[in-house]
Amino acid sequence: MLNKYDAMIIFESSMSEEGLQKALGRVKVEIEKLGGTSGDSKVVGKHTFARPMNKKNDGIYVKIKFEFEPAKVDALNARFTLNEEVFRVQITRPSTFVAKVSEPPRKERVKEDA
Repeated sequence: MLNKYDAMIIFESSMSEEGLQKALGRVKVEIEKLGGTSGDSKVVGKHTFARPMNKKNDGIYVKIKFEFEPAKVDALNARFTLNEEVFRVQITRPSTFVAKVSEPPRKERVKEDA
């Protein structure tokens, strides 16, 4: 059974647009090699880190949606750590929580006897 996942991937900030698209294609190939199906991807943009990480100050953030077997997520993470183009990866399951909007509780009126 395949579950839906979202991945936020940070690529090196020095990449060109063409290089980023090629790297993103290689990431999708890795997902498909392990039996998953890649979906939409969105380049969020270049952002500065809150503090330097590994002597880097910024990176290009990309969000990818995909379907994957839960037992293979660790193997996918391991493959991403071996990819030198990928700086960081965060894989999460999209929330299926739906907030129920309800009316605030009413205060009961107390009738005063006069």
